[in-house]
Amino acid sequence: MVGDPKTLSDLTRIEADVRVRCRDCGLEEDWSVESLRRHLAGVGGSEVWSELTRGMRCRRLTCQGTDFRVTPVPFSRKPPNMPRKVKALDGLLIDLALRILHAAAQRSTREPVGTPEVRLSLYVLRPYLRDDHLVRGAWGCACSKERAVITSLHQYVRWFEFRLRQRGWLLAEAELRRPTMPGNDR
Repeated sequence: MVGDPKTLSDLTRIEADVRVRCRDCGLEEDWSVESLRRHLAGVGGSEVWSELTRGMRCRRLTCQGTDFRVTPVPFSRKPPNMPRKVKALDGLLIDLALRILHAAAQRSTREPVGTPEVRLSLYVLRPYLRDDHLVRGAWGCACSKERAVITSLHQYVRWFEFRLRQRGWLLAEAELRRPTMPGNDR
């Protein structure tokens, strides 16, 4: 294929995915053709290549930009917004970092929580989140001297969980519950 494709269906021939980059904030995400089709159907967008980004907004909570650069990625690996197998070490790191942040969020309404363990957990989550603005905002909130419910870490922890779930690193709550064994209805 030479040049840009005409429609999304042209990408299925070369087993390509779509890389979407926000020109305002620099957020870059890889989409499979199927997931992008579902998203475009949900927002009423067109599958014509030149009109792909018309109904889209940046997924970064602090940006919400509408200026994108779209490029095909032939023979790409599994994109970050697709479900992936979480390696044991990755799952352990994410779980421990979130536990530390949950405990810090509980304390954050009473005192600043800009401690080394909070900083380390933010550092651990940063590559999984791929959103530096969000991580920096959480660190600024943790170190803030102002104490109000609105300046606590709770909202950032919820954004982290949403972002990790969106990128395939966390399972939804319904998938985390273990089924009960027959005859063991406790």
